[in-house]
Amino acid sequence: MVLEIASTARSEVTRKHLFQYIHSRFLDYRLMPKLLHFQTYDVALIPQMVERVPSMHMCYEFIPELLSQPRFSQQMFALRVAVHIFRKYPLRKGLEITKGAIFQYFERYLSNKATPAMVAHQLEFSIVMIQTVGAVVRLFPEVEEYALYVIQLLVEFNRGIDGSPDAEDEQGYGGGGTARDRCTEWKRQVQSMLIDLRSMLTEGGFRLFRDLDVIVCTPGSRSGGNGSANSGGQKRNVPLSDQATEYLKDGGTLAKANGKPPQ
Repeated sequence: MVLEIASTARSEVTRKHLFQYIHSRFLDYRLMPKLLHFQTYDVALIPQMVERVPSMHMCYEFIPELLSQPRFSQQMFALRVAVHIFRKYPLRKGLEITKGAIFQYFERYLSNKATPAMVAHQLEFSIVMIQTVGAVVRLFPEVEEYALYVIQLLVEFNRGIDGSPDAEDEQGYGGGGTARDRCTEWKRQVQSMLIDLRSMLTEGGFRLFRDLDVIVCTPGSRSGGNGSANSGGQKRNVPLSDQATEYLKDGGTLAKANGKPPQ
């Protein structure tokens, strides 16, 4: 309730007092941050919570546990909280959580066969994963090789999702249009984000990403491309969503990361 009021309060003074109240409650009841975050709340409030509630650093203690919860919404919430906490408090513990929990979560998730439930959430999962990788690689350059590996897993996983009409009932596509149209549309969005991720990291000095192959939409799948992303210096013809631009900027293209995940 307090969070809802804080999110809608017009007065900056009121918002300040409300977030100070949340901070004091976190300090008085050390279990409260965990209880609140396991219930989850509007993701639009996460940046304000991290910025205005100093005790939010306590989230470091339970991010891995929150990420391991069975509900998909809790898992995505944990990743969003983690990114903002790591950016505000870039501690070594953030590096340990990235390697020991977040990237292992991505690897386990993407090692499964796509189920109807997974396909239904795949666009959101891809967006959050790409945003998370883009953020943590810049914060913790040591994870570059592992990041490359899990991104390639994402590319291969999304390529393998069938958008044919015969797969509509089996894989559980929602929304209007044909199964192929809906599948192609979200793959185009993911591919566009991957192009931007590769460009951003390459320009930031992360050379392992320079040759990464990001083609998610296969040639002939009405993806607006000809089998090569952003080839010939042409601008992409798929606009990024508001979510996609949160961490990613510019444009580019992605070669496979072979072998086992880095240790």
